[in-house]
Amino acid sequence: MPGVFLLAPGAVFQDPNAQSIHANATVTANGEAVVTGYGATEVTLFINVKAAPTGTSPTLQYTIREVDPGDGVTVIGPTATSSSITGVGIQKISLVATFGGSIVVSWTIGGTTPSFTQVYATMVGKDGSVALVDATGVAISSANPLRTDPTGSTTQPVSGTFWQTTQPVSGTVTANQGTQGTHAQRWMTGLSDGSGFISPATDRTTAAGPFSFRLSDGAAFYDAAKTGQLPTALVGGRLDVVVGAALPAGTNNIGDVDVLTVPAPLSTTGGGTEAAALRVTIANDSTGLVSVDDNGGSLTVDTPQLPAALVGGRLDANVGAWMGATTPTVGQKTMAASIPIVFASDQTPLPVSQSGTWTVQQGTPPWQVVGPGAAGAAVTGNPVIMGGSDGTLARYISVDTTGRLVIVQPTASLLNATVTQGPAAALAGYWPVRVTDGTNTLPTMDVAARSAFIRWTDGTNTAAVKAASTAAVATDPAGVVALSPNSPLPAGTNTLGKVDQGVAAALSGAWPVKVTDGTNTMPTGDVVARAIFEKITDGTNTAAVKAASTAAVVADPSLVVALSPNSPVPTGSNTIGALTGTAADNSANSTLKLPVLPARANAAAPTWTEGNQAPLSVLLAGQLRTDMSSWIGSTAPTVGQKAMASSVPVVLASDQTAINTKLNSSTGAVTQVASSVTNVTLLASNTARRGAIIYNDSNKTLFVKLGATASSTSYSKKLGTDECWEIPFGYTGQIDGIWNLANGNAYVTELT
Repeated sequence: MPGVFLLAPGAVFQDPNAQSIHANATVTANGEAVVTGYGATEVTLFINVKAAPTGTSPTLQYTIREVDPGDGVTVIGPTATSSSITGVGIQKISLVATFGGSIVVSWTIGGTTPSFTQVYATMVGKDGSVALVDATGVAISSANPLRTDPTGSTTQPVSGTFWQTTQPVSGTVTANQGTQGTHAQRWMTGLSDGSGFISPATDRTTAAGPFSFRLSDGAAFYDAAKTGQLPTALVGGRLDVVVGAALPAGTNNIGDVDVLTVPAPLSTTGGGTEAAALRVTIANDSTGLVSVDDNGGSLTVDTPQLPAALVGGRLDANVGAWMGATTPTVGQKTMAASIPIVFASDQTPLPVSQSGTWTVQQGTPPWQVVGPGAAGAAVTGNPVIMGGSDGTLARYISVDTTGRLVIVQPTASLLNATVTQGPAAALAGYWPVRVTDGTNTLPTMDVAARSAFIRWTDGTNTAAVKAASTAAVATDPAGVVALSPNSPLPAGTNTLGKVDQGVAAALSGAWPVKVTDGTNTMPTGDVVARAIFEKITDGTNTAAVKAASTAAVVADPSLVVALSPNSPVPTGSNTIGALTGTAADNSANSTLKLPVLPARANAAAPTWTEGNQAPLSVLLAGQLRTDMSSWIGSTAPTVGQKAMASSVPVVLASDQTAINTKLNSSTGAVTQVASSVTNVTLLASNTARRGAIIYNDSNKTLFVKLGATASSTSYSKKLGTDECWEIPFGYTGQIDGIWNLANGNAYVTELT
């Protein structure tokens, strides 16, 4: 094989006999490609799948075959097919001898959504080898051995003297008797009875002396010495079979039955006489239905079996006969015209619901209830009334007009009842008692909150209680008290009406005083630890004091204070707290309102009242809602291209500098894309693209499409060898390409 021999390391040259079908390609569909230029040589397709396929049960299989170099379609030579590829691996398939040099490479993909990536398929030609082929071009192999007889019918010697040597024959020899079917060329076969050959020409030539054969049932031979195994007579050269005998149990195939000749012709179509008909008896336990057809005529029915008339296609039945009267019609009837029925003796209870007014008959006396229909109505009839007996007569229980029981004490001696609360000393058995006049209730006086009000009186005069800071006067009724002789005044000077602590201004002479309720003592309030707790109240409401970290609510009573005009707010920044408005949205303005900066989120534009304070409105995404119609004099235009009448007018400034209308680019990215006979993407869609240039560095034709899926019938530009195309500036979409044969690359430059 010709080549280049290098005396020192140098560049690696591309093999001119190698053509790429798939180069790191993704295969997802069937396809084929034609490679040419090999001449009379041996070609081999190398297949290398470097990545595991995806999909459900994916398969990939390659086939190569030599075709007519003229039309590139007609198969003129042998075919080679790879095994089914289901994963990563390498295979090769070869055609050992080709003549025209045009090879079709096809691939078939199977499975559900199959995808094979990183696929390499390369066709290589090999010179310098000698291959033996038969007259059809098929290589000599174990499956197609070399023949010395091209036709297979000519007798060939298998022994003789070749260079004075006898040629041996070994292995399996297939002998051909020559042209078959000719008696003159028959092969003789010798028949033996075990002791000598039999001559068909001289032996067993009479009917009295035929050849003997042994009959077998598949398990054992029939023994001629035993009678009963075969019939005693043969009829017409066949075994005499008695058809009258019963068939054995099980399935028996008796073959075709001729109803036309045995034992007499039977009519198979149309009508016929009884004598010529096959008698059929319907079983008395048959579960099937028998169809009766009048064949367009009329059926004759014996009168006693069916009524003489049918009413509406149904039997005319007189149900009045068994009821003794005319059949009742539908709807409610009187008892005399209705069908009598009776409930079963074991009838379960029937649900009954009332509709309208029921009249219930009492049957046999004495149950009767008649009385007033409502409370307070007059007593009529004999109502059921609670009562009792005095030992002789029945007596009613009397109630007043409000329904309360009336108890009458005829004599004082009859009222003799003792009411006890249970064990007298057991507090657990107490009766709760409420002291009340029917409107007001006496407090329990157990705590200050439940104290009782008491008037000090002698039955005529009531001691006065003066309001705070109000001096008593002579006309005030006063309670008279006296000092007990057991409680004399302290020793020393005692002044009634005025108690002098000593020298008035001498703090050192103060009397210690403890303010107490008998249990609790008022603190002195001199330090925090002895602070005095007070409630600030106006007599009705008490000012609330909130716990730490607890916000005040609207329901909290609050202390009203006012800033003195002598105490202005200090100069500088003063934080009084959070400032909020005092009214809801869209309410009337007032001097008490504070301005609010945050806006309110509205899905739809809100509606406010003229002159009222209102917050700003934002969309739910946070954008401030604005009305642009006021400054353009009409409804704000929507997005997208519009007519001039629906567009916003703009104008360039009078001192506008020159505007550059060129699409400038300072970045160019070059990528190499391997040629492929299946569609490949040269450039993906890119909105930042300013332009692109595609150069075909291949000796095959490249079809370029501005869009998806290029083909030889769907493309925007066809590039020959060493041709380039400058993509129209402004196109930013996807660009695909496909070659008519895989060879070389494309160099794509994208400007952004």
